[in-house]
Amino acid sequence: MHLVRSLTFLIATLAGLCTSSLRVIAQAPLYLVNDETTVHRVGFDFTDTETFSATTLKLRIATVAPGFFQSGWRAGILSALPFVPEPGMYPFSPVELQKDVVRLENYYERNGFPETEVDYSVSLDSTRNAVDVAFSIAEGRPLLIDSLSLAGPGSR
Repeated sequence: MHLVRSLTFLIATLAGLCTSSLRVIAQAPLYLVNDETTVHRVGFDFTDTETFSATTLKLRIATVAPGFFQSGWRAGILSALPFVPEPGMYPFSPVELQKDVVRLENYYERNGFPETEVDYSVSLDSTRNAVDVAFSIAEGRPLLIDSLSLAGPGSR
């Protein structure tokens, strides 16, 4: 009985070590980001409510990713067509990403969400030297106007 319990513990420990080492291998460390790293995808995760669409929020940030026709094999086909411009470059800038967090928080604050918290996660694919950026947004409670009164000149 003691041998079975010890063997079960050993197998569980080895399985845990194997799966935890796989997770470490799957995520490349971000210190490998360099001047040639590009943005592959930008996404938004909302923890509570979603007042503004991802399309609206993408217009407020500087970190951009290639569109559907500008990435992968589709970009190669389009660049071979005459009068179609070359796909653009989408460099990744950690400093610009930090500024994007501030831009998003300011945008939410100007639109009645003073408690919005924006965070992000970045995952690096070192074989392509490209990152996926995911903004996590907790909008918080909106600012509600209880009453509003307007008065013209000479009135109270």
